[in-house]
Amino acid sequence: MIKIDKILVPTDFSETAARAVDHAALLAKTFSAELTLLNVLELESIMGRVMPAAPGEVPGELASAQQQVYKFVAAYADTKLEETAKGDYVCTLPQCQTVVEKGETASETIARYAKSNDIDLIVIGTHGRTGFSEWFFGSTTERVIRIAPCPVLTIGPETQQHPTEEAFDHILFPFDLSKTARHALRYACALAQNYNANLSLLHVVEYRNLPESYSVRGSEIFKEVLDLEQKILNEMEKKVNELYGGAHPLEAQFTVKEGKPFDEIIDFANENNAKLIVIGNTGVNETHGHRLGSTAENVMPRAKCPVLVVNTEIHEFLK
Repeated sequence: MIKIDKILVPTDFSETAARAVDHAALLAKTFSAELTLLNVLELESIMGRVMPAAPGEVPGELASAQQQVYKFVAAYADTKLEETAKGDYVCTLPQCQTVVEKGETASETIARYAKSNDIDLIVIGTHGRTGFSEWFFGSTTERVIRIAPCPVLTIGPETQQHPTEEAFDHILFPFDLSKTARHALRYACALAQNYNANLSLLHVVEYRNLPESYSVRGSEIFKEVLDLEQKILNEMEKKVNELYGGAHPLEAQFTVKEGKPFDEIIDFANENNAKLIVIGNTGVNETHGHRLGSTAENVMPRAKCPVLVVNTEIHEFLK
């Protein structure tokens, strides 16, 4: 069962962030959730524009100037957040609040706010094929995903500008059969049921990972390929059935492709008009949080639909 009570949208007031706000507002309406619009004032960045970092005590005049700049930027952020809250999608919500937070880095501030306020889902924009939004300098979106205490929905610039209630009628789940993917599978299945959506489960076999027997010439190659693909198809369906303790009730299709995982995922999503990609992320790194896997990292900025990234060991919105 999906239970989303609180949704957080970090915004830098860009066009990409505006798309994220619209998608988040629709989700908030669907799940009767509270929506929080958050802008982060990065102190080091703001104060550094007044006076570059230098050893020694800050003169009183410069300290006063720094505070004036901070107050000006904070007031501007408040105004922009209020304007955002009056948007066509957000203004219809019964529960919406705006928050300005200050911190050393945007990613840590976003993650800290999410954790301390029991946020169920973070919705955040990405810049597209060339990288992430400029406000998220140093790939803040990537860093948010790594340390987020809950699932993160990324919205790219090619996603639907005005989403509709049936936006998630076809869900794609890249399934590599790993422990991480099996954890994320629960989300893909639950969302498919909630939206009465078609669910496509895709496994991509990389050539470099194929068995040594693939070097054999002739018909034996094709037999090995077919046998491997059938085993994968059977295993994928088995894992889905295990979630339900028997035959699954989903409109599900199982597919095996060969090639680079992120290329095949994007091509499959585009060719089959997927409206949402659910992807599991790699495990926890004690120093840096969750490592952002190369597949997730390459899929997010290229996808034409929202991408839900599910880490392990998080606050979950599945009850």
